[in-house]
Amino acid sequence: MRHLGLVCFSLFPLLGCDGASATPGTCTPDAALDSGTAAAMVDDAAWSTTATWNWAGESAQITAAPADGWRFSVVGQLTDGGDTVKAAADAGGFPITVTLGESGESGGFATVYPTDGDSYITANAAGGSLTITEVGEDLVGCFSFSAGTDGGDTVAIADGSVRAALLDL
Repeated sequence: MRHLGLVCFSLFPLLGCDGASATPGTCTPDAALDSGTAAAMVDDAAWSTTATWNWAGESAQITAAPADGWRFSVVGQLTDGGDTVKAAADAGGFPITVTLGESGESGGFATVYPTDGDSYITANAAGGSLTITEVGEDLVGCFSFSAGTDGGDTVAIADGSVRAALLDL
């Protein structure tokens, strides 16, 4: 079972847990990432995998493939300013900041799927943030969040960077 002290997530703005930036809503994605890649710390362990993104209506959906026992999906629906993520991207309003929490009650949400056991959702923990710095063939940005199971277990996804390749549907 995974457990997390939510200290880091309570201190995002102070410690710089938001994609290696100390300022909320900003991020510096890992410039070394190849197209189609995501990397993060999962419960303090380095993790990386392939990643894709697509538009789901007015929302951006990022999907990270299974690696080292984990996969996840992050959906950005509304910016912290209240615009849809697609409208903000179309207008060139970068960086786009999305608060992750419960679907319909925040700007977006994330679901983490372990190889074994129950899924983790941001609605069951402290949530976090997604910051998108570029959208084109690749979606580029940073993410950090905590997610929990209905039973109270939590997982920390910290210092995440993504350069997700556009999924051609």
